[in-house]
Amino acid sequence: MRARTHGPRSFDAVAVGQRETDAWVASYRHEWLAFLRVSVGMVAAGLGMNRRDTVRGAALVLRANPAWAPFPHNDPRRARDLVRRFCAIAARSGDVSPDPALVPSHAALLDAVSRARG
Repeated sequence: MRARTHGPRSFDAVAVGQRETDAWVASYRHEWLAFLRVSVGMVAAGLGMNRRDTVRGAALVLRANPAWAPFPHNDPRRARDLVRRFCAIAARSGDVSPDPALVPSHAALLDAVSRARG
């Protein structure tokens, strides 16, 4: 049974999981437009934010992804900054308070947000 998305406390875990899988595929293939499109859907399904914040958050996720690239072509400081900015948008947009210090990578981002739901 699928839950309807009405904000951060009620979300469709199947839809989020499918979009996360699609995001990983697009990331590995370096298909950044597809990654952005899937990220918008993943953020919308997982957090239920307004459209503007959803697109802004997805864009931050898109920018954080290459920053997490394998060493030596990565920029962990930039990636963490982008994740912090995403968490700030999520916190302002709803009743979640994700702790960016607990997010070691963008892959753990939605997990941290879901833990913050309480």
